[in-house]
Amino acid sequence: MNYNLDENKKIGEAKIKPANCVVDFDETLLSVDSTAYIIKNEKLYFNWRLVFWVAMFFLVKFFLPRRCQFAVRQRAKYAVLNILQKKGQDKMITKYAKIFSSRLDFELINHIQKNYSKIYVISSAWQPLILATLASAGVAGFQVIGTVMTQNFADFRICWYTNKVAVIQKMKLDKFDLFTDSDDDRPLMKLAQKVTIV
Repeated sequence: MNYNLDENKKIGEAKIKPANCVVDFDETLLSVDSTAYIIKNEKLYFNWRLVFWVAMFFLVKFFLPRRCQFAVRQRAKYAVLNILQKKGQDKMITKYAKIFSSRLDFELINHIQKNYSKIYVISSAWQPLILATLASAGVAGFQVIGTVMTQNFADFRICWYTNKVAVIQKMKLDKFDLFTDSDDDRPLMKLAQKVTIV
């Protein structure tokens, strides 16, 4: 895929780099959905608690507006991360960082590194896994904000939809270009100067 800054310029022709780039991780920088891949590979669908929340996730995903999906999405993500912690967090991160490092979109990575001075990965994916995947692939200089596991569910927040906007506002990032695969990032699209759908 060719990622152009605009229709009249080839990659690398811009003389002045736009300051900020925000990029999603799952199915954007990474070719797969990291959570879905792990659930399938670890056969977590045999865990009845997780099956319940994943089923609820798909139910609300197709029948409720996004703003009403937070509670179920957070429960489903928390259930997955809780299982992975019990399996050994470091072991899981090391295992999947190695797998995912070969599934990164290096053409996109090279493009944004060449054309942006500051790059922010903002994703609902597991933050330590994103960091480990990029490090495993030798990709440096990206600031990563993802979903972080907490000891108590009451403190758990998924980095998704309008929560991403809260992250942007907290960083006071008023001008940025966005790279994403998902309509889930529509709130960010409304704030971005330029949007590239990957």
